[in-house]
Amino acid sequence: ADKALCDIIVDDLTYITEPFFRKGLVSQSIDYVTAKGITYFTAAGNFGTNAYEAMYNPILSGNNIGKHLFNSNGDFLQRISLQRGTYTIVLQWDDDFYSDEPVGSGTPVGSKYDFDIYLSDINGNILFGFNRNNTGGDPIEVLPFNVVVDATEANLIIEKASGPSTPVKLKYVVFRSGKGFEQEYDFGNAT
Repeated sequence: ADKALCDIIVDDLTYITEPFFRKGLVSQSIDYVTAKGITYFTAAGNFGTNAYEAMYNPILSGNNIGKHLFNSNGDFLQRISLQRGTYTIVLQWDDDFYSDEPVGSGTPVGSKYDFDIYLSDINGNILFGFNRNNTGGDPIEVLPFNVVVDATEANLIIEKASGPSTPVKLKYVVFRSGKGFEQEYDFGNAT
């Protein structure tokens, strides 16, 4: 039987686990089909400037050692304004993805770092977060939560649990933002 051939692919899919800094499985698949002459269109970065990107800038001593400084004044709390709704914030760092190692490439390496992301109250008391061990796995943390009041403020905290002392770039993207999301230290980073 004849098979239908595809000349153009259009998608508008969101892959929150696709690497921000490297070519993952999705990017590799797009490269594969475009190399065969197929035209591929995708919607990327549909979340405006609901993102933060910077080199990891750690607190080096004291009670908050390892926490990321969001500005040069020593603030490890990034204030965020939230409205009622469901939120999904994905933190990644520029490191190897265990799950995206090409087949047959040998033993996958995975992440050398382990970062965690937390939602805290306005005073920095942690309310919720994920601190799974990423070492040897994927450099990704997902922070899903619901806001049940009309408007509130909270903070995000990013902390390195382990890893080398070499510099590494961090980025989070707010993939789902309820009815609104605004962050302190917004550098206009694109998603």
